[in-house]
Amino acid sequence: MRRLQTIGFLESFQRWRILRRILQTRPIHTQPVSEKPGACEVHILTWDGDWRMALWAAKSFYHFAGIDWPLVWHEGGSLRHAARAELGRHFPQSLVLTQDEADNLVEGELKRGGFLRCLEARRRSFMLLKMIDCLVLSRAERLLQLDSDILFFDRPEEILSAVAARTPVNLFNRDGKNWYTVSPQAAKKRYGITLIEKINAGLGLVRRESLPLAMLEEFLADPDILADPWLTEQTLQALCASKVGGKHLPDTYLVSMEPGLATADGRPLVAKHYPGFYRPYFYWEGLTNLIRQGFLDPAGGIGERGPGLFR
Repeated sequence: MRRLQTIGFLESFQRWRILRRILQTRPIHTQPVSEKPGACEVHILTWDGDWRMALWAAKSFYHFAGIDWPLVWHEGGSLRHAARAELGRHFPQSLVLTQDEADNLVEGELKRGGFLRCLEARRRSFMLLKMIDCLVLSRAERLLQLDSDILFFDRPEEILSAVAARTPVNLFNRDGKNWYTVSPQAAKKRYGITLIEKINAGLGLVRRESLPLAMLEEFLADPDILADPWLTEQTLQALCASKVGGKHLPDTYLVSMEPGLATADGRPLVAKHYPGFYRPYFYWEGLTNLIRQGFLDPAGGIGERGPGLFR
């Protein structure tokens, strides 16, 4: 109710109505998750509050990328059975991993490996579910980690080329400033690392072997890493990328709370991350732009043929 009061009842209803239009689109078929090593897997952390947004994120990526990489949904908070069923209906070969399932699989592996700091950090920071769980459970060479508030508007050539060429660095969005729990000066003094600044882990293509649990265990010995659980995962991604190799995606991949779907020199965006709590431009810029592009049309888009079923 507080959120409704803050956003406004009419605004909330209009957001709910446009979000639900993704439920009328046809399923996207991917490769199933496999024990065999693959080139890349997509991992998305979601919950009851944003699973429809996550569907928009996933479908916009797969539509424009034109690939069929395996997809794993991670429960990052309460995710009702009905929501899990919808995710599975729209991506029939995807894996919808519940919190209990993940805990049973991941915590046992961490205990057996002696990664007790990773275990404790995972319990304290739910954001680490999309980092540590991927490392433990996946066998893919690379992991594409997406937040639910990202939309794609064009083919992500840089990501696809990096996977195809097996580029030996991790790729991330560029943030507006550093959102880390460790400063660049502290990273240099404590670890001898020149910290890559302004990494945003909301969109990251990482090599799984570049994030060994032993390295995370070493960094987590620093109490500052967990000072803000919301930033723990991003800080670890930045430290690891700085140590093993990482760089920013070009500025056609934007992180911004301000309006705009083009770079400073006028090039159209490939993707935009809409951070923040209320994210008005995710709806009235991002979704409306996709709809105008024909994203939901049956011909050329992902819309169902026929009247469909409004859920």
